[in-house]
Amino acid sequence: QQQAGTSWFQQLGSVFGGDKGAQATPERAPGEDDTETTAVVVKPPSMWEQAFNRAQDSPLVGGLLGAFRSVFGVAGNAASGVTDRVFGENENAEALAFLRERDQAFRPDIFVQHLEKVLVPKVIGAYLAADLKVLRAFCRDQAFATLHSNVQARIAQQIFMDRRILDVSEVELVGFRIVNEEPTAVVQFQTQQINCMRDVNGRVTEGAEDDIRAVYYVFALQQQPPEEEANSLEEEFIDTRPSVERWVVTELAIRGAMQT
Repeated sequence: QQQAGTSWFQQLGSVFGGDKGAQATPERAPGEDDTETTAVVVKPPSMWEQAFNRAQDSPLVGGLLGAFRSVFGVAGNAASGVTDRVFGENENAEALAFLRERDQAFRPDIFVQHLEKVLVPKVIGAYLAADLKVLRAFCRDQAFATLHSNVQARIAQQIFMDRRILDVSEVELVGFRIVNEEPTAVVQFQTQQINCMRDVNGRVTEGAEDDIRAVYYVFALQQQPPEEEANSLEEEFIDTRPSVERWVVTELAIRGAMQT
């Protein structure tokens, strides 16, 4: 159970002693001697990376990202390690049992398949297309606030992102926690996207048409109660959707991004 006054992402970070990840080596000043064997050139984050990375200022997201990066780095398979070392067998089992009391039809394989084929493409695609209506349908709480602020800024500046999602892969169910008395699933996945921004005249203002990025995300999700869909104009509402379609994103962040 979540401790009073402490977010569960903070608790995850404290288990590892995690921070927001290792600091990158600054780019050398012109003319400075290279005394290192290798040098790391720091590239400023793209606009879409900045949007998700603002969530790191929240203890909720920042703690988890620190936990991931401290143990596994930017990429890599973290599912089994995080479940065993952070969530804990009893805690994970308790949250999963709570979920199954509510949703007896829950199957992890169907859940992951739904994320890969439906929910992830819709959320990331809607963000890239600045579609607030779709984002509102699939996101809640901090997740929607994070994306909404950036979409509004892009609309005001008349900046347009490349909408193409080349691939969604490595969707993994990391584990479960009970957050705000709700069973919450944490998943990670990778996409391939094109880092290319254009202005209203179609001129590239950031990135390039061939700047392909592998992006590593973390999502926290909860099931939307059926009553949230009720229409006040109807006397009775029965939610006939499969339970797997009631999952919405409540928190999200980028673990890292690399050029491919």
